[in-house]
Amino acid sequence: MEERKVPFAYGAELQAYFAQYLTKVRGLSASSVRHYQDALNTISRYMRERHLVQRDIYEVGSIEQLHARWGILSQDEDFMQLNRRGHQMYSAGYRRYNEFVQGEGMLGQPESLMALDAPMAVAEPAHIEYQVWRRSGILRAQTIAAAGYQCELHPEHRTFIAEATHEPYMEAHHIIPLGQQAEFGHSLDVYANVICLCPVCHRQLHHGLMAERRDIVDHIYETRRERFAQSGLALGKDEFERVALGERES
Repeated sequence: MEERKVPFAYGAELQAYFAQYLTKVRGLSASSVRHYQDALNTISRYMRERHLVQRDIYEVGSIEQLHARWGILSQDEDFMQLNRRGHQMYSAGYRRYNEFVQGEGMLGQPESLMALDAPMAVAEPAHIEYQVWRRSGILRAQTIAAAGYQCELHPEHRTFIAEATHEPYMEAHHIIPLGQQAEFGHSLDVYANVICLCPVCHRQLHHGLMAERRDIVDHIYETRRERFAQSGLALGKDEFERVALGERES
């Protein structure tokens, strides 16, 4: 099969966000950021050689999968020897990346995600039996943690405690659905486009009365339009309503 070149590798959003996280949330210098990026590049090479990833560590889309792959690599004697010779620089790089994917420094601090808002290139859609746009489970988990496990529309809404997190169960919702990605030149799988909702509000946005859904979308537009613009997704109110509600152009 002929190898197809793509302009943008899946996971590059996380790679870019990680660099901004180190700078804007953790306050590290540019040289320190390069140091950790170089460490992850080496980790990615070892993972690729051992068929743990196709391209790099950034393509791993969930915290559980990331931990599993690191667990395998940390049992590899060649890699661990390299890590020891490098004075644990690679395990230190992984710890920094793990802090990022766990949302350390973000819990209950939505402003930390706002600091990372920036336009992102569009990731290549995954081809399975039908075309879908890839999404990052890490971004969703971070958004929920940053909201303090509270619904961003109605913080007073209460849910059950989730076994996975031992926190109130919440769901992440793409405000502009990823199915609309073809209409945009920048990725929709970005922090500005993901909101933490309780299950009731989430279902309402998908299945509620159109008039109430429109009111919700209008509220989100007013509170997030600057963040959307920062992420390369500047839209007028009418256009935002249309794409967020999945309406066809007339």
